[in-house]
Amino acid sequence: MIAALISFRVSTDLTDINLKPLLLTSIIVFFIYAFFNIALSPISSAITVLFFTALLRLASFKKRAATGEPLIFGDISHTTHISIALKYVQLHEFILVLIAIVLLIGINWVKSRNLILRKWWRYAILCGLVVVTLTQTHHLVMTTAANANKMGIPYYSWDWPHNYKTNGLIVHLAQTGNRPQPVSITEQERIEFNRLYTNAVPANDSPSLFINILCESC
Repeated sequence: MIAALISFRVSTDLTDINLKPLLLTSIIVFFIYAFFNIALSPISSAITVLFFTALLRLASFKKRAATGEPLIFGDISHTTHISIALKYVQLHEFILVLIAIVLLIGINWVKSRNLILRKWWRYAILCGLVVVTLTQTHHLVMTTAANANKMGIPYYSWDWPHNYKTNGLIVHLAQTGNRPQPVSITEQERIEFNRLYTNAVPANDSPSLFINILCESC
């Protein structure tokens, strides 16, 4: 529950938090906790979930301070954004996060070393699940966003700061990552496109320069 509350930006008191987004956030946090609990002790799993939730909250705070917008799913899923994000990270913040990661690994080893040595197969299962999760990230995000919609949780796509404040960071990340992938074309459609492209005749008034701008919403 603490990890779920961390994902919300509360201005006054707990009454500002909507129950439906809090419920969905708690369910997501519980599944993540159960995920780590396969190979780690309950205490280590809880600390790990709290650490990553707090890290996401810190990243969102840094982005809001610089741009006025909260963290979105594309910020953590697109590797091209890493070089931009690092420009806003100060040296002491990087050192503190690095120390926190080392402490996290140390705590996990102290609390879970007996479990690791005796139940090594749990780590094999966890590693396999991590690989599956990474390959199915987009599907998991879309499923979470669909469940949020079924629960009646609105998505304020035109006002991300309000959406983050209303729904919490974790639900907000899922909603901003809900972008359906285009359907693959058939072989017949590919042949038809090539035929049209080959027989296309440029118009006399075609512009000499064409600039293609890919916006964030696309």
